[in-house]
Amino acid sequence: MAAGSSAHGSLAVFEAKTEEFSAGPISLTTVRQAGTHERTAKEDKTLPESTPTAIVIISPRDTLAKDAAPHANEIYHLSHDAIVQLFNIAALAFEELRLAAPNSGSHELREKAIDIYKKHGVYMSDIRHLLTSFSTRFATGRKVSTTAAKPLHTQKEMIA
Repeated sequence: MAAGSSAHGSLAVFEAKTEEFSAGPISLTTVRQAGTHERTAKEDKTLPESTPTAIVIISPRDTLAKDAAPHANEIYHLSHDAIVQLFNIAALAFEELRLAAPNSGSHELREKAIDIYKKHGVYMSDIRHLLTSFSTRFATGRKVSTTAAKPLHTQKEMIA
């Protein structure tokens, strides 16, 4: 489980399946495992009960098992390629900020950071949008987008 900060204090909770092959659907076990992360973080008090969250499964698999569909409400999917692309863009933004840092005071650096992150599309609200705002349905056999997370519960056509 990993959590990342997002707009207005909300968080994304991830279930990353980096060892999976692309063959086969996203399983009921994976969906259930992802769903427990938020609950566990709130029970352990590592995440305040009132904090809004989005649960994102990162997987090369682009279909959802039939038995997993009823349990996939409010869980999103993002491909490995999309998250790698996001990290590469974030690395470019961090490098640009690092180069700007020696010539900036703390207040000016904060403003530059916000401008740089927004310019590269990796500001907190941009990340939240990437992870949760797309609800396009897919026809049978089509792959999930590699550039935006899709809510699993709206993707009835991607069910295997």
